[in-house]
Amino acid sequence: MRGNLTEELRAEHTQRIANRELADEFAGLLKELELDKQYAVLCCCTSGKKYVEAHQTAFTEFADSHWESALRNVSPSLLWAIKLRIQREKIAATFVGDDRDPIRDIAGLVGEALTRAATALPESVLNEAPLLESIGVRRPALTGVDMDLYSRPLRRQKLAESIGEQRLKLQEGDQQ
Repeated sequence: MRGNLTEELRAEHTQRIANRELADEFAGLLKELELDKQYAVLCCCTSGKKYVEAHQTAFTEFADSHWESALRNVSPSLLWAIKLRIQREKIAATFVGDDRDPIRDIAGLVGEALTRAATALPESVLNEAPLLESIGVRRPALTGVDMDLYSRPLRRQKLAESIGEQRLKLQEGDQQ
């Protein structure tokens, strides 16, 4: 009777083989799920980047169009005051030095004065433009995006290559 397998032992052996095959298949599925998860994280970074770029483009176009409109509609009294200031510099120079450019110096004064006035406006003034309300005044939040991966293009590229290689290995393993 030595060396002979009983039906019960054969059934146990077959069951162990089936369990081992199921465990291997399950491990392969887990690896595939992990790759799917990594790929989804990578896709989130890509779509997040596109989302932020679309916001930047929309906001920039909105801001630039208002800037150009404001420059076309500059108050004539402001232009007249600037012209007077230029003439004043020709008559009695406020800015001294041989390397001074009165136009650039006055542009700096005007720019500083306008920037100070704009800075003094309350933040709520930005909410008065309905289109800006839908664009948003700040970069959109990327909730759930791996910001470390998002900010490192080289790391994203390496992850994409790694995912591709691992998928190839899994497919080769399935074909055997």
